[in-house]
Amino acid sequence: MKRSLLIAALVAGVAAVPVVHAIADKGGRHGMHGPHPIFTAVDADKDGKISKAEATAFGDARFAKTDADGDGALSRAEMEAEMLARFKERLQDRLDHRLERLDENKDGVVSKAEADAMAERRFARMDRNDDGVIEKNEIGRMKGKHGMRKHMHRHGEMKKDG
Repeated sequence: MKRSLLIAALVAGVAAVPVVHAIADKGGRHGMHGPHPIFTAVDADKDGKISKAEATAFGDARFAKTDADGDGALSRAEMEAEMLARFKERLQDRLDHRLERLDENKDGVVSKAEADAMAERRFARMDRNDDGVIEKNEIGRMKGKHGMRKHMHRHGEMKKDG
């Protein structure tokens, strides 16, 4: 019984973590793409704020959904199934995004030529001094978005924002 309560408390706490991150993420912004999806899901009344009641309700609903057998406790198998389902959903989103980016002729597959073209663009972005090799210091400078943005402008792969 104590173990079940401990697992339930841990999962309830884990369910609250995304809520806390969404709240802390500058008002729930998700990069430049609008509100973070978890923020939108938790903000039940859509007022742009997450109340304690909304966070609790979200956590309770997530717990109930994860508790597949309805026994009021979460087994390892139930938690694993819930985590794998969320991972699979994110993986599908990433795969869709990657296919959209790589499939230049939009035929639903990535040809070797399309993959090679992407690899060529990526190498050119990383080879900051255009000498045909990538050195450690070039990779380090790629980490900053502004450095990458300037380089991409230089190679004509990114339009200016304004």
